[in-house]
Amino acid sequence: MELRLSLIRSPHYPDTINVDEDLQDYFSEPRRIKLNEQITIRPLLQPELEVHFLITSLTKDDVLISCDNCRIIVNTKNVRQEKLNSICSNTDETIAFISQRLCQILKTFDIQWSKQTVIPTILLHGIDDFNSLVDYACRQCGYHCHTVSSQLLAGDSAAATMKRIEQSIQLAAKCTPCVLFFNHVNFLCKLTDVENDDAIVTNGLRIFIQNIRSTLINNGPLIILAGVSRLHLLSEQVLSLFSYTLSIPTIPMEIRKEWLRHRLLNISVADDFNHDLVLAQTKGWPIAEIDQLIRLTIEAAYWRSFESSDMLVILTNADFETALKKSHASKLTSQRKAMIPNVHWSDIGGLAIAKKEILNTIQLPLIHPDLFGDLAR
Repeated sequence: MELRLSLIRSPHYPDTINVDEDLQDYFSEPRRIKLNEQITIRPLLQPELEVHFLITSLTKDDVLISCDNCRIIVNTKNVRQEKLNSICSNTDETIAFISQRLCQILKTFDIQWSKQTVIPTILLHGIDDFNSLVDYACRQCGYHCHTVSSQLLAGDSAAATMKRIEQSIQLAAKCTPCVLFFNHVNFLCKLTDVENDDAIVTNGLRIFIQNIRSTLINNGPLIILAGVSRLHLLSEQVLSLFSYTLSIPTIPMEIRKEWLRHRLLNISVADDFNHDLVLAQTKGWPIAEIDQLIRLTIEAAYWRSFESSDMLVILTNADFETALKKSHASKLTSQRKAMIPNVHWSDIGGLAIAKKEILNTIQLPLIHPDLFGDLAR
């Protein structure tokens, strides 16, 4: 007996899930199923996730199926089902706007995949958090999305990291069309202070990408996507991995105003509450950080109301200023400690001359006033 299943939806499908093993466990005891019926599996390693399959082919109708009496085949080519492509009606307008260009690229590669000779590699930059953007674009275009946290993927050595990268690429290739997304890729290629560690990882990743293409000739698209907040965080060697770079556009003021209006729709605000000031002070901020600022503003309003007699919670400009100070302090304390390179003055070209001039014109007279007489005073 043979059972064919189509993978139709697997949101946030991680690289730790083995579909075959989970299906074997699901059908370890006989189950009664029907053609065109959907089944949902909760992976053993991450039961909080749901993976959805559609029964597309069955030898007999309405039968008891188990892994002992049936051959189970999973088809990942028909993932573009309606349920996968459906978009939530309350999708953030900002996400929809900034994902437009990425969606165009994904759709183009889908159409032209048979003509592709290499795996497309795309680098996103311009914001701090890309998860919502990538998830939305993948849903729009019918791709699975494997999101890999580069901080967690990086091992204690280049060899350990390369092994994990290889496993991620191989698993993503099994469920095409798929986007393999490395978030905060700057952490992936600079692991330790060991010399050439980053070069080993970068070159290894390049080889994996080249080799995997030959195995995907008859499959759907596999796209390597990475995100970094600022391009200067990556070396030239890492940047050379990517065929395309995509800058996330600044969100227009009209969309930001509409988002803020919806965000405060069910919240009481003072008549003189300055919406324009909020937008001006948060220009260039990711929406997630602005949302957190609104939460802090509400919190400030609550604390202020406890000290007043009427106990009314109304957002004021003062509450916003309080929240803004707290938000800035939080952002400063949460930043990573700066890495200061171990260099000499002679390594920095013209600065060596600047140092000499400083010594001769400022420090030397202070150290040896006897040599300069009245000029040293």
